[in-house]
Amino acid sequence: RLGIILTKAPMGSDDAANALATGSASLAAGNKVALFLLSDGVWAAKKGAAGDLEHFLAQGGEVYVSGEHLRASGLAPEKLVGSTQVSNDAYGRLVDLLMDEWDKVIVF
Repeated sequence: RLGIILTKAPMGSDDAANALATGSASLAAGNKVALFLLSDGVWAAKKGAAGDLEHFLAQGGEVYVSGEHLRASGLAPEKLVGSTQVSNDAYGRLVDLLMDEWDKVIVF
């Protein structure tokens, strides 16, 4: 099971696109993949943002967003794509994922 942590916005760098491409390729290979959005990475979950988060979700990927960083960005949960999960205790949830669920982690 692969965990991908994204801390960069979808605009201004290729990191968001690379994170989604890596996640989608891993899903296509039959792996379970989750994307955790922190800091400016929360912008990748906004409806209409650059990138193909909807395709990632449709492939079976999971997306978690830091509630704290979401509030700091001014984004409301109803502005997010699909089945994005807001984690109000983001660092607690991230530690749980790192320790109990993910076998490998990539940070963008």
